[in-house]
Amino acid sequence: VLTTSHTDTVNLGTEGFGLQADLCFLNDTDGDTIFNHLDLDSDVDGCSDSVEAGNTLVADNKTNIFNTGTDANTNGLLDQFEDGTTGNINYISSYYLAVSSVLNACSDTDGDGFGGPENLGSQINTEARDTFPFIDAEGNLYFSSDGHLGLGGLDVFKTKLSSKGQEAEVYNLGKPINSPSDDFTFIFNSQTKQGYFASNREQSKGYDDIYGFKEIPCEASILGVISNKNTQEPLVGAEVLLTDQNNKVLERVSTTLEGRFIFKETPCSKSYLIRVSKEDFLIDEKTIEISDARGHVFNVDFYLESKAIKSGDDLTEVLNLSPIYFDYNVSTIRPDAEIELQKVIAVLKQFPEMRLEVNSHTDSRGRASYNLKLSKNRNKAIITYLQEQGKIDPTRLNGTGYGETRLVNNCLKSRDCNEIEHQKNRRSEFIVLKK
Repeated sequence: VLTTSHTDTVNLGTEGFGLQADLCFLNDTDGDTIFNHLDLDSDVDGCSDSVEAGNTLVADNKTNIFNTGTDANTNGLLDQFEDGTTGNINYISSYYLAVSSVLNACSDTDGDGFGGPENLGSQINTEARDTFPFIDAEGNLYFSSDGHLGLGGLDVFKTKLSSKGQEAEVYNLGKPINSPSDDFTFIFNSQTKQGYFASNREQSKGYDDIYGFKEIPCEASILGVISNKNTQEPLVGAEVLLTDQNNKVLERVSTTLEGRFIFKETPCSKSYLIRVSKEDFLIDEKTIEISDARGHVFNVDFYLESKAIKSGDDLTEVLNLSPIYFDYNVSTIRPDAEIELQKVIAVLKQFPEMRLEVNSHTDSRGRASYNLKLSKNRNKAIITYLQEQGKIDPTRLNGTGYGETRLVNNCLKSRDCNEIEHQKNRRSEFIVLKK
């Protein structure tokens, strides 16, 4: 593949359209740019000289991102690509699911399947060269520019695109992708985390060489100290859970003699919930956003409050739970209720002898007999969730449904209440029978 002259990556074909394993590149062997195609794994020649001006198909299979100068005809595009004439990154949306050449998309020929190109704007395009756009399956746009602040020459930049337009700031990929020389034609597979780009950096074998790379996952660390809120002393053996946004437990650790905990190799750019529990202390939790900061250490400390739980207490009040509400006329547990139920599970595990009475209710709309049945179904759904998700012994849980007989407000059948007022009655309670 490599020669002593210009060898540039241009595109990796798009999966599902015969281009999945096609590596296309330009090779300048004698002063004239010649299009070449290297088929890595496909019998379909998915590349042609009409689509290699930085053209890439967006994951929705309806949008092409491409590079063009002031001329939209064939000669103008190829001249622009060969001699480096300043161009702009543009955006076009097609009218059907197909791979069409950029030149057809730019032309006035009827039936080309594309709408008119739209400039991506001044946040991406500059007065200098902004070229070689590529968009991955996640909607990330990569392009080369010497108009944005960089390390020298053409640098590779990244931003986020969607149907609503640009969603993130443009930022430089930095070293080792970029160098003081020209770095361009960046392509990246977000599933395999592998990619290619071309550069004329000092260690190149010729003018422009193709380089391959594999992305190292962005990971950070979360650490902290768990202390007694009243005495400020560290708490030994406190359980610390790291969960994702769907309440899935990712990691579980216990605090050291110094009350410390740590979660290593935590993926960046995600939101996590840290839940802390210890016998004779109230559960506490915090949400943390891990930014795209490779190797960064995030510090999260907790101060647990000592508080006895006694028979007759409502865990909703003791734990400051958000109310376990149900939608109208259903007994399905809502996602926001699952978060609170996980806290109830944590307490039941913290106190193995504790028994709970789960009481469920409805609002006043509908027949009383129907509401009584609905409340019992809600009660059953809550208890089943605690048993299945928390592995709680069924003998520790009982309760019933009370229908509309225990309203928390005056929203009777005769009174016209809004939805927020009605929802306050569609709830469940957790009364401690034995600690």
